[in-house]
Amino acid sequence: MVLSSISTIAMNAWALPDLLACLSRLRVDRVAIGSRQLEGHGWREAEAAIKASGLVVGSIGSGLTTPASVDSPAGREQLELAAQSIDFAARLGIPVVTLTTGPAGPLCWEDALASFAVRLAPLAARADDLGITLTVENTHSLRSDVSFLHTLRDAVDAARHLGVGVCADLYCCWAEPRLAATLADGLDVIRIVQYGDFVHGTLEQPNRWVPGDGDLPLDRLVRDVVAAGYTGVHEIEILGPRIDAEGVEGAHVRALEWLDRQLSKG
Repeated sequence: MVLSSISTIAMNAWALPDLLACLSRLRVDRVAIGSRQLEGHGWREAEAAIKASGLVVGSIGSGLTTPASVDSPAGREQLELAAQSIDFAARLGIPVVTLTTGPAGPLCWEDALASFAVRLAPLAARADDLGITLTVENTHSLRSDVSFLHTLRDAVDAARHLGVGVCADLYCCWAEPRLAATLADGLDVIRIVQYGDFVHGTLEQPNRWVPGDGDLPLDRLVRDVVAAGYTGVHEIEILGPRIDAEGVEGAHVRALEWLDRQLSKG
């Protein structure tokens, strides 16, 4: 079954009731909500609100933004938030919690992955006990402040090493060599595929466009994803000044219409 989803990252500053009201107006199978928004509303209150909304939450995003090699109060707080996200997901039957790795800091890529593995181990054990899939996400190379995984190939390799899944953000890796082959090879770990558009010459980040409005070869990318045999969640992730200027809800309506057209091509 093909499932559509939207990441609510463009709505992170919204109060949870406003977010849920907006989502209920959108025609989408799944939604992905950030852990900060849930925590800010109160975990138990958020649980009741989501249940009352009737929405299906497909994943929770709980990124780590501190170096894995540094023990700090901020890092410990982020790990606790991720642990709470896993517990919340288990209570509501949400199958996936997505993490970013945090920056590599002074470490080389291999050492950063080793440090992240140590940091991740208690969370991975907790998720495994509760039947939750953790995923790591490839990020834009300009966002080395949140991750050292910038290609899908690196994310797939890291996920296999860590024993987790992958959220494949094609906005961040569309020009990657042998991408179609990596998609096909990575089916064992890829759990979510994300789409957003980019306009050449854009220098600030984040500044994504509604798919179809920019310069990315998204028609080809969707064909590559489908041809690889992927049958999981297809997710819209758009945010930034262009989306804000259009209106977040309207932009997501158009993005979902684009996704529906793409996936209906078979």
